[in-house]
Amino acid sequence: MVCVAAILTCSSPAAAEDLSIQFEGENFSAHVDDYPLKAVADRIEKEKGIWFKAGEVLMQKKIFADFDDLPLEQGLEVILSRMNYSLVYDGKDEVVGVFLFKSLEPTQKRNIRSLRRPVRRRPRILSRRTPQPFRN
Repeated sequence: MVCVAAILTCSSPAAAEDLSIQFEGENFSAHVDDYPLKAVADRIEKEKGIWFKAGEVLMQKKIFADFDDLPLEQGLEVILSRMNYSLVYDGKDEVVGVFLFKSLEPTQKRNIRSLRRPVRRRPRILSRRTPQPFRN
């Protein structure tokens, strides 16, 4: 793998795809076409120190992103737009990490929806009682 540090452009001999990520202050540009998330995440972590936590299957998902001069948070949103994720912030409201989650199967979604529905219970009917005098 051949990499140029300033622009972070990589070409893998096994793949014809190119990965180009360029950071300029608080903004960055990315031109990624059919490249694994792991490679993109490694570049972002190396340059900005933002960690990515996900299973190996998610890290192999292919990324398609093409943007110029976006703030870090918006750029991450574009890169991760086809995934379930959560950004992690520090005390200064700066992004320090990303958690990635797998998508749920339709049957799992139905099960979750059914758990959220309130359980309908039959109303309890009390039998009528006649008042009794108080006894000492």
